Amino acid sequence: QTLAHLPAALRWGRIKEMNDVDDILLVGDEKTYDFIEAMIRSWRSVYRTKRIHIGMDEALLLGSGKYLDIHGYRERSQIILEHLDRVVKICEKYDFAPMIWSDMFFRIAFHTYYVSEGEISKDVIDMVPKNVTLAYWDYYTEDEKRFRHMMHCHKQFKNPMVFAGGAWKWSGMTPLNHFSLNVNKLHLRVAKEERVPMVIATAWGDNGAEASNFSIMATLQQYAEYCYACGEDDKWLADRFEETFHLPFETFLLLDEPSILCDTKPNSRAGMMSKYLLYNDPLGGWIDISVKKEYAENYRNITKKLEAVPENQFSTMFKAAEALSRLLEQKATLSLDIRESYNKGDKESLAELAKCRIPLTIELLDQYIVAARKEWTSDNKYFGFDVIELRLGGLKERLSTAKRTIEEYLDGTIETIEFLDGPLERVSTAALNKPYSITNRWSFLASCSII
Repeated sequence: QTLAHLPAALRWGRIKEMNDVDDILLVGDEKTYDFIEAMIRSWRSVYRTKRIHIGMDEALLLGSGKYLDIHGYRERSQIILEHLDRVVKICEKYDFAPMIWSDMFFRIAFHTYYVSEGEISKDVIDMVPKNVTLAYWDYYTEDEKRFRHMMHCHKQFKNPMVFAGGAWKWSGMTPLNHFSLNVNKLHLRVAKEERVPMVIATAWGDNGAEASNFSIMATLQQYAEYCYACGEDDKWLADRFEETFHLPFETFLLLDEPSILCDTKPNSRAGMMSKYLLYNDPLGGWIDISVKKEYAENYRNITKKLEAVPENQFSTMFKAAEALSRLLEQKATLSLDIRESYNKGDKESLAELAKCRIPLTIELLDQYIVAARKEWTSDNKYFGFDVIELRLGGLKERLSTAKRTIEEYLDGTIETIEFLDGPLERVSTAALNKPYSITNRWSFLASCSII
């Protein structure tokens, strides 16, 4: 990234000086270009390829912070073009051929990214340096008309283009191969028909990167078959996957199940349930309005399926998914059950929840932490798992607090449980209708306070 999406880098003192606003570098400052050149120089020392992706997407507040104070107001298009020119020259100095995400040029042309109609104006087309490849990223579109129109718009530029689709591992604790496989049937077929020379499968790590890097092998196999063989033949894909990995295709897809349950469409991207049911606060229950009582039974059935999977080269992933599913048998409806018993004045049920259910949930959470740690370290260095440990450790403490609070209520130490006194509010219309728009953000799920 050579413009935005740099929140982690910009927290450090020397780099913080190069901050315009939000997670965006300060365009026009020589320190910024010294920093970018140092990055590119280091990459040249490591890689043989000439291809380099320099990002520059989603810099929506560009020029509105320190840049505005120094230079006054300027059109965002002018700022990004000056920056792009400087960065491209640095790339060429180190024998790199750069590509960038295309969305900023669509935002200049249409004030949004995905469009189903309208033409890119010549002024915007002429903005892009001819030696830069445009990467069209789209992980969502299921409407063929819109997708083809986006392809058409990209082809109006005089630049080479590539297409970047999604291998979804960034929405929950487990992957969404089902949705990836479904939407990629459209994306990869049309990309072939439009003779796009290269496709990229992206596997982002938004908000924790909890799902394993290898949990999307079904989707990557699909990319390979579209590129080199009979991509649209489902049986061919399943056979080739089993030939490659010595595991039935449908067995591998069981990794998705903790995130999709049975009441969501298998091909839907609303598959973040594993994450929002895990982190939903046991007392606050911020998303209880979207939780159904049958989820406990759903997870019991998923656990049985995962238990039956034989040892294989992906066993660390399956063991983690199994531990998660077993935990969610107890945790998914816990806050709902606590609230229901409290509102009914059913102190016997509350006592059972405090004495048995919550301690069992904590025990299963400990088991999941062990399995998740093993899964993480089989893929990665330890860096990053500290985030997951902090979150799961916080959940464990909140479960302990729920137990203690219920006990204090039952023995008369407190007269009321304030978390449970108010009515449930829908935090967002998206909470039920479009879960994918909100529910992979841990800070949103864990508390209604600012974290």
